[in-house]
Amino acid sequence: MRNILFLIALLLNLTLVSCKEKEPVPPPISEKMMPDHPRILWGSDEEQAIKTSISVSGSWQKKVHDFISTECDKFMSLPPKERVLTGVRLLEVSREMKRRIIYLSYMYRVTGQEKYKDRAVKEINAACRFSDWNPSHFLDVAEMSLGIGIGYDWLYNNLPDSTRTKIVSTIRTKGIDPSYNSSYNSVFLNSTSNWNLVCHSGIMTAAVATLEKESDCQKVISRATTYMPTALAAYGPDGTYPEGYGYWIYGTSFAVVGIATLQHLYGNKYDAQLLTTYFMKTPYYYENMIGSSGGCYSYGDTPLNTTVSPPMFWFAKKLNDPTLLWIEKNYLNATISNLDAFIPMLLIWASNFDTNSITEPTKKSFFGTGEAPIALMRTSWNYVDAISMAFKGGTMTTSHSHMDVGSFLFDVGATCWAMDYGADDYTKLEANGNPWDMSQSSFRWTVFRYNNLAHNTLAFDGIKQIVSAKATITKNSDQDSNFMYAVADLSPVFNGQVVSAQRGVAIVNSKYGLIRDEIVNLPSKSTILRWNMLTKGVPTIQQSSQSILLTQGNQQLTLKVASPNTGVTMKTWSTVAPNSYEASNSGTYLVGFEIVLPAGSTTNVNVQLVPAGNELFVENDDKLLSLWGQ
Repeated sequence: MRNILFLIALLLNLTLVSCKEKEPVPPPISEKMMPDHPRILWGSDEEQAIKTSISVSGSWQKKVHDFISTECDKFMSLPPKERVLTGVRLLEVSREMKRRIIYLSYMYRVTGQEKYKDRAVKEINAACRFSDWNPSHFLDVAEMSLGIGIGYDWLYNNLPDSTRTKIVSTIRTKGIDPSYNSSYNSVFLNSTSNWNLVCHSGIMTAAVATLEKESDCQKVISRATTYMPTALAAYGPDGTYPEGYGYWIYGTSFAVVGIATLQHLYGNKYDAQLLTTYFMKTPYYYENMIGSSGGCYSYGDTPLNTTVSPPMFWFAKKLNDPTLLWIEKNYLNATISNLDAFIPMLLIWASNFDTNSITEPTKKSFFGTGEAPIALMRTSWNYVDAISMAFKGGTMTTSHSHMDVGSFLFDVGATCWAMDYGADDYTKLEANGNPWDMSQSSFRWTVFRYNNLAHNTLAFDGIKQIVSAKATITKNSDQDSNFMYAVADLSPVFNGQVVSAQRGVAIVNSKYGLIRDEIVNLPSKSTILRWNMLTKGVPTIQQSSQSILLTQGNQQLTLKVASPNTGVTMKTWSTVAPNSYEASNSGTYLVGFEIVLPAGSTTNVNVQLVPAGNELFVENDDKLLSLWGQ
């Protein structure tokens, strides 16, 4: 009996061990010390190159430096941040402290002025006094750890021993140690989302900065380099990023800082694990995610603003491709207003780039598959006269997704005509429900901005898209075609609502946009097709011509239903959200039309988006999607 009980206990123990996440075992390593400080991203021997570049009057490098200097001067009169949560997050505080510490530490290194070091230390000391860095929302910990770690490393040679000791102890107890607590790390440890890249890179960079024995660092490095590839795989196979433009900047920035930190210490030792082919393709996706209007294609929970992107400078240098900075050059030539903490990295990664030598990209399109299939097309990289279009497939189960499958965005020159709202306020939504439950009947899809009735896609009888389904882009054009197009099978996301739904979008002869839908209805019932487009253009319905004239300032565009030529009711819908906790949508309009689809019918719908002055170039546009490209 005793032996049987022993065997049962042994089997239970083995089962528990096998179910537990396996912690990577770092390779044996000697107790040798890490390289001297500063060791994060740039050493003392690299300071002079930056000092030289920022001394050139009129250079973009000096412009960036002067921006950082001005921001640091603002910090001097501000009180240090306090541990005040917004909802469940300390993130706003962590980000601002990270920004202040990195800017101030950079300024001290390039100017030697004590005021910058003293103020950076004041911020660090304030953070060290916090009871914790809010590990229940671990992004807060990761960002704080990275900021303080960089400040510690960049200021190390001029810090008293007592300050060094306090910082190392605090990063250990409030940053590194909580990252090994399963109550906190399960959300990021092997995640496919931006949390993986932010948390692993943040903690690893802080560890490299503050731990002097390489054996201590190697444990954290080994964990990060084991699990980061899971999140990097989300960029596959073409470089697309499922969470969209805004989260690309967030997750990719941290990934690049972590990778660059390892490269600065170890050369290409970890490149095989981290510099995957698809990750090195992703800057081309990002560059094409900016429309000719200068706005981003804001699918999912993406903020609408665009600004200079530090990781693009690292990619441009790594790939030796200055064309990746074509759009970044425009930001540098304008007034710099980006409050990203990583702005000093522009000078670390690309201080030798001359913006005058940056030429425009040769390709005018990007087609990506993966979790969020996307087609990005433009007629030119010249903002003045270009037409650009984006088209999205995908699913709603990926992090930060909306019911925007089949949605398109459309710009003409500097004007965005077909837009997307992007994210709503997380804190307000969380106070009224759970916006992170992606299941079909969850609170998330009651939010006006998040379901398909507020996106540039279709709805049948007002029903929401099927969350668990996925739409693929089935074919697309060559990038040099006069008929630039992409076609997607949307049938899965409307399963049970219609038999099939195919959508194609195109830029025709570089003059106008075309959206074609081919719908086969259910045999048992008639169905109301709703066709949406969200815009800032003030609409004037012209029912007799089945069109809507949109006006923005002195710019106009006509949305015309070319076919069918009967049974189309042109419409607008309110953009007022149903709940007070949702964002205001003032200044926007939902335009489109409805068609009653008879039971068992096949209906082909052609919609033309024609900029004023291009009417003479409009064609018949009645070719079946199966014949597009032939």
